[in-house]
Amino acid sequence: MEVPFYTEVQLTSGNGFADAIENIGPKLRFAKSGLTRSGTDSAHAVCIKVSGNSMEPVIPDGSNIGIDTSKKEILDGKIFTINHDGMLRVKTLYRTQAGGCALKFLIARSILTKLTR
Repeated sequence: MEVPFYTEVQLTSGNGFADAIENIGPKLRFAKSGLTRSGTDSAHAVCIKVSGNSMEPVIPDGSNIGIDTSKKEILDGKIFTINHDGMLRVKTLYRTQAGGCALKFLIARSILTKLTR
């Protein structure tokens, strides 16, 4: 299966990337069985490059990642791509008791930033 690779959109695992331009570049090829195993419909799959080191060692700076754009439910401790105040980010998310969510940065300084609904 071919999945679009957005060449001018970068997700940050650092301070955020604003004013992203969605420009589809080459398509990346994946085995249909791999997408099926991960529960991803190819119609909702895209790939993008990550910039920043706050998700290391899980996602190193410069990694290309796949995103299932249909997944919207927050599952505690899972990694998500989000638009946070106009900045595209990749973070581990957790639900809060107040009904919002918290972002977790994986590098040693591990900072939590609370989001409101």
